[in-house]
Amino acid sequence: MPLTIDFSGGTVIVSGGNRGIGAAIAETFAESENEASAHATSLQQKYKVTVRSYQCDTTNPARSAEVIAQAAKDFGRLDVLVCNAGIDAIDTTEEIVDWTLGVNVKGVFFLCQAIAKHWISLKQPGSIVVNSSMTATQLVKAFAFEWAEHGIRVNAVSPGYVKTEMTAMGNQDMQKVWLDRTPIGRMANPAEIGKSIAFLASGLSTYTTGSELLVDGGYS
Repeated sequence: MPLTIDFSGGTVIVSGGNRGIGAAIAETFAESENEASAHATSLQQKYKVTVRSYQCDTTNPARSAEVIAQAAKDFGRLDVLVCNAGIDAIDTTEEIVDWTLGVNVKGVFFLCQAIAKHWISLKQPGSIVVNSSMTATQLVKAFAFEWAEHGIRVNAVSPGYVKTEMTAMGNQDMQKVWLDRTPIGRMANPAEIGKSIAFLASGLSTYTTGSELLVDGGYS
C-alpha cells in the first residue's frame, strides 16, 4: 500500500484558513483532494474541490456549534477539524490579553467541543489537529483521553517560527535570536506546517492521539 495522504471524499474544517499558516493548511488538504474545506479561502478553481467560508467567533460556544451544524448540513459529512485561528503572544499588550486567551484557548475548546458532540451523536470517528499554544496542548491531551473511546483522535502541532505576514511585522531582533538557535537556520514555510497537520489528520497516524508534533527546525 503506497504511503500517500488521501482525503478524497472527505470534509475538512480549517479555522483561521484565510491567510498565512491557515491558508497553507487549507491548500494542503485541497491538494489531497478532500471534498470540501470549510472556514477557508476559496480553492475551488485551482483544485476542483468544494469550498465554503464561514464567519465564526470561536470563543462563542453557540456560534461554534452553529458553524459545525451548518457545515455538516452543507457537506453531509465532517471528517477532520484543524484549529488554527490564534493570536501571536509577541508584542501583545495587557489590554488584549483576555482576547488573546479567548481565541487561543476558549476558541479551541468550544470548536473542538462542538465537533466532538456532532461526531459522538452520529457514532462517527473523527480527527482533530490543533495548531497549538502551550495551554492548548494540555487541552489536546485531555480531549484525546476523553474522546478516544468514541474513535476521535486529537493531536497538536507546535510550530517554531513560521514565515508569515504576522512574523514579518514582529520584532526583528527576536527573530534573529530565534533563528540563531534553530539548527536548520531558517523559518518554516507555512506549507511545511500544513503537511505536518495533514499527516496527523490522515490515515497514516491512526494509532496516534494525545500527541504533540514539534515542527520547529530543531529549536526545542
